[in-house]
Amino acid sequence: MSVKLSPTEIYSRWEKELEVIKDLPYAPADTYRNLIVMLQTCEVQLSEINVKKRDIYNQMLAISRFLMAHVFQLGNGAYQLAKTGFGNPGLIICRSILESLTELSYLWLVKKINPELGDVERDAWVEYINMNRSSVLSHWEQFKQHKENKGETVEKILEDPVIEQVREKAAQYIEDYPHSKNGRNWAKITPLVKRARAVDDTGWLKRGIPEKGINGFDNFSLEEEYITIYKHTSEYAHGESGSIQSLYETQGNRGTIIIGASDSNVITTLGLATNYLLVFLYVFAILNRLDLRAILNELERQGFIAPK
Repeated sequence: MSVKLSPTEIYSRWEKELEVIKDLPYAPADTYRNLIVMLQTCEVQLSEINVKKRDIYNQMLAISRFLMAHVFQLGNGAYQLAKTGFGNPGLIICRSILESLTELSYLWLVKKINPELGDVERDAWVEYINMNRSSVLSHWEQFKQHKENKGETVEKILEDPVIEQVREKAAQYIEDYPHSKNGRNWAKITPLVKRARAVDDTGWLKRGIPEKGINGFDNFSLEEEYITIYKHTSEYAHGESGSIQSLYETQGNRGTIIIGASDSNVITTLGLATNYLLVFLYVFAILNRLDLRAILNELERQGFIAPK
């Protein structure tokens, strides 16, 4: 059961974290503070949206609010890992935040990117759960067949009526969304890196809102982040050999594997999580018609230092 907090309670809770970071050995307090202020602001915005009644509500708003709740939890996870000296797994969480940021940005701008499809890709994103369930079922049936070929028995994971329903919904998805390449992806543009490029090419993240005196992110590119961060942190996510260097240190002629907490990648995790959440909050505020200027002023009041 979730606990709903008022903005005052949210500020009070994060204020306690500002005291905690003064004595942490893994990174300067200011780097922790930036992420704390960002998480606090995201939580306040979500809290206020939950209690407001809006005349305008559509699927894109629902998607943005789900993804904001999702990245807020991920951001909290990155903070907790960085606070306890586990920056390497924190990078994996930052990778997930970047992926959600890319998808939200693409869905936000999809009518400009693929105008001929209208809202279709947004519908396909929501309903892609049907293809995910079908994929699980397909892999289970292959596993079941393999075991039976060896003379072993495997219990059902779903009852027959549910299995049939999963198949029917998957077939319907493929029929409804021919752009999905037989249900392999909800988006017309694949893979993720090409969606990142498509968003960059619109120029909207760099544009800002000039009429309100709000700058965009001149030096930020989703495709660049994909290449330099998403691909690199894949090594950590999958335990590939490239991640060994972050868990290995040399002392004289001896090498040591780092076990437990250290300062390895803590500052990087804090910086990435903060920056990605900032861009996410920017898109989220535009979609939900929030007062972006007031949000930026509040960040500044709380001592947030914007990346350059």
